[in-house]
Amino acid sequence: KSNNTLNSSCTLEGVLFLPDHLQKALQGNAEGQSASDYAIPKGLDLKNEMSRGFQIAMSQWSVFKGLKARVQNLNQGEINQGTKRFVKEFLHDVLLYNVEDSANFKVEERIYPLSLRASKLPLIVAPFNLELDKADAAYAVQGGSGSKKSPFQLAQELLNASVEDRWALATNGITIRLLRDSTTLTRPSYLEFNLEDILSNGRFAEFCQMWRALHYTRCIEKDGECIWDQWVKQGAEEGKRARESLSQNVINALMALGNGFV
Repeated sequence: KSNNTLNSSCTLEGVLFLPDHLQKALQGNAEGQSASDYAIPKGLDLKNEMSRGFQIAMSQWSVFKGLKARVQNLNQGEINQGTKRFVKEFLHDVLLYNVEDSANFKVEERIYPLSLRASKLPLIVAPFNLELDKADAAYAVQGGSGSKKSPFQLAQELLNASVEDRWALATNGITIRLLRDSTTLTRPSYLEFNLEDILSNGRFAEFCQMWRALHYTRCIEKDGECIWDQWVKQGAEEGKRARESLSQNVINALMALGNGFV
C-alpha cells in the first residue's frame, strides 16, 4: 500500500519516509527534536512556540479564507498574488523559513519556472484554485517538451534536474507537500499536510505534527545531511532491523515445526 493516511490532515504517499518512523517524528519522539534542535532560545518552551505559531497561522488563515470567499470577484492575477502572499507569510512567520524571491531555475537549455525559495529550498506556489496534481501551462518546463505539468510534477522534475537541491516544497495554500529528489521513483512520493483542514477546524494537535515535520530547522544541513535525510536513513535502518527480525522469527518457527515432526 503506497498511501498512508496518518491522520485526517496528513498523508504519506509512496516511499518518502518509513510510516512507523514518521509517526514517531510527528509525535516528537524521533532524533533531532529537542527544543535546541528547533532553534528555540533557552528559557522558551517548545510547546509554547508551537502554540504561538498556531495563533499566527489561524489569524493568517482567516484573511486567506476571506480572499477565497471572494474568488468569483477576483481575476487570476489577484488569486495568484493572494495565494503567494499567504504562503510567504505562513512559511516565514509560522515555520520560520527565510522566504526569498528567486529567478527561474535553469539546467542546460531547460528553464523551470520558480518564483520562490524557502531557506534555499525550491518552493513551487500554485494558486488556491489549482490542485497540486492538475496540469497547467504555467508549470511547463521551457526547452523541454513544452507540455503542461502540474505544480507537483514541476517540483519533482526540478529536483531531479538539480545537483544542489534534494528537497522541495509545493503548495497552493490549501495543502502543502514535502518532496525529495529521486529519478528512480515510478510513482509520486511526498508528505502532505492539509492546511485547510488543520486551520479551518482549529486542529492544534495536527498543527503540531505539521510544525514538527516542516519547521525550517529540518532542512538545515549539518555534515552534508539535514534532519529529513536522517529520518530517511533512520527509517531505512529500522525497516531493515524489522525485516531481519521477521526473517529470524520465520526460521525459528520452521525449526520448531521441523523439530516437532522429528
